[in-house]
Amino acid sequence: RFADAADILAALDPATLPEASRPARDLLLGYCLSETGEDGGAYPLLEGAAAAFPAVAATFHYRAAVAALDERRFDWARASLDRLFALPESRLTVPALRLKARVEKEAGDRQAALAALDRYLAFDGGQDDVGALFDKAGLQAEVGAYRQAQATYQQVWIDYPSDDLAAAAVRAQRSLERHAPIPCAGAEDLYARAQRAARAYHHEEVIRSVHLLARRAPNFAQMDQAELLCGRAEDHLHRLDRAAATFERAAIRFPQSPLVAEYLYREAQARLRLREVDRATRLASALAHRFPQDPNTGLALYMLGKHHHLRGEPEVARQWLGRLVQLQPKGGQTDVACWRLGWIAYQAGEWEEARRWFTTVVERFGHTSSLRVEALYWAGRCAERVGERAAAVELYRRTVAPNRWDYFAQAAMARLATLESGPASPPDVAFRLVTTATPLAEPRPTPALSRALLFASLGLDAIARNEITDLLRHVPLEPPERLPYIVLLSELGDHQAALAELHRYYGSALIRGEQDLPPAFWRAAYPLPRRRLLEAEARQYHLDPYLLAALITQESGHNPKAYSPAGAHGLMQLLWSTAQRMAREVNLPLQRPKELFDPAVNLRLGSRYLADLLERFDGDTAAALAAYNAGEHRVEEWRLQGPRETPEFIATVPFSETQRYVERVLSHHRAYQAIYGEGAATPDPGGPG
Repeated sequence: RFADAADILAALDPATLPEASRPARDLLLGYCLSETGEDGGAYPLLEGAAAAFPAVAATFHYRAAVAALDERRFDWARASLDRLFALPESRLTVPALRLKARVEKEAGDRQAALAALDRYLAFDGGQDDVGALFDKAGLQAEVGAYRQAQATYQQVWIDYPSDDLAAAAVRAQRSLERHAPIPCAGAEDLYARAQRAARAYHHEEVIRSVHLLARRAPNFAQMDQAELLCGRAEDHLHRLDRAAATFERAAIRFPQSPLVAEYLYREAQARLRLREVDRATRLASALAHRFPQDPNTGLALYMLGKHHHLRGEPEVARQWLGRLVQLQPKGGQTDVACWRLGWIAYQAGEWEEARRWFTTVVERFGHTSSLRVEALYWAGRCAERVGERAAAVELYRRTVAPNRWDYFAQAAMARLATLESGPASPPDVAFRLVTTATPLAEPRPTPALSRALLFASLGLDAIARNEITDLLRHVPLEPPERLPYIVLLSELGDHQAALAELHRYYGSALIRGEQDLPPAFWRAAYPLPRRRLLEAEARQYHLDPYLLAALITQESGHNPKAYSPAGAHGLMQLLWSTAQRMAREVNLPLQRPKELFDPAVNLRLGSRYLADLLERFDGDTAAALAAYNAGEHRVEEWRLQGPRETPEFIATVPFSETQRYVERVLSHHRAYQAIYGEGAATPDPGGPG
């Protein structure tokens, strides 16, 4: 509400303020006026702020230049930018070059604008700015450099295939061809474009680029890799017939390519999804015969084993999985195959056989397997089933020791807590944070920190966050030195950036639940922004607020503007159809999808949806979370197998993505309880109720 703030600040008579407060009043008024975009008044206040606060002068020179440009005072804008460029090592130098190009273009000096853009594009901060590159092409055309302009437009089309400006660049280039045509994009450029489109998940552009490459240069040296990109894009778009045909054709056309095994696996995958089980089976068998040690063979054999297991054919599944274990004893899919063989035996009540396979995961793969903790837990359950209580306790202890915040470590704590007391039981199985945690160290003084603290003291948190983010990006700091800045970034409201830093530098600590880290670390790792709003919605729908926070952490990382390729919006990642249904239930007017980026609207509808799911599934938290991720009707089918404990329900979910989703939300829930809750010493891995 910058306009309201500007009105209040303007009404303050500077003469009535303490002399020390007057520069701050002028600074804030200039800032608010510049944010409202209203002409007049902002420029002198912002330049005055630059003089009054020399430590942050660059920020206000930059904003003064923007204000001057808005008023078309080009000389004023140039003067402010020159003052900024004269400052040493400002983080705003690069964006200021982009702004200078705008100033010079609007002032009519195209050559000066081009020079500024060239300088801007040479910096790291400008190299990925497709808009600047597009503008450069336009300026080149305006000064009559038609061939250079076409080449730049072509570069936009090649380097940024997923951007909307790519199509505009094609049109602009064609409009210039009459002046001085240039050669079409070559094979290397088309292949590079397909690769960039694939990295951006712009599958249509991948297919378009590869088809164009095939027409222009069918004998291109890397055509085998291009065909793989094309087939994968078709698969992503669920054009399974086309994908299968592409992989089949590539395997025939490029029999000597090192990609043949991947062609065969991906064709088998597409055939299986098309329910062509016999063809998929023949392809997997061919892979095992021709490429017994190839990773794609492991993928294909595991795929067939899982398929038959989920179809209720455990003996056929055992054959495929056993063949994988035999061919590749330590392959990339072998630990997963051993786990599934153990789970098949567990479901059949073959406790010793199941325990043997779960133990194989641990002993053969150790810490290299992501399934180690889960396998230890299930081995413990098998030991319990055959009455070996002491062995079960030892296995549960091993489950907990390295990964206290892993879901299955928490489930193991719950099992330990239920065992009879005795010498085999651990004295303390409860999860809690140590209350004598070391205090957070003070951040190392730097100019960027001083600027950030000054901005924060003035209520300009957004600018303060930019200062800290820039410092973390460019200043080499060891993890202990980075932590105070990361915590400050979280406290300033940039939870997404803080979480990214924590996962990058403290990922293992987040998994292990290390207890020698300060409480501020855990509050940054599990933030509670909008706490009052969240707790109000939780009360409205009789939800645990920490479960709600855990779900938001997993869905959006507390980013209210999050948007997924599937069309999910906001904090709780609501689909438009789901949001409309919930809006009708709560009698909330909802007109447009963009309203879901409002945290209050999103929390109201998402909370109601979670409450509905919990009611539908009789308070079973794990089932409700699975339905939130994979859909209600699927969970109804999964529950037809009868009542099971929560870990067993999770293990039977056929989608690994949904399994991990439920585990993580339940683990986050426990973390929120431990950090913010009262009396949360006993772990609860998330069963009914």
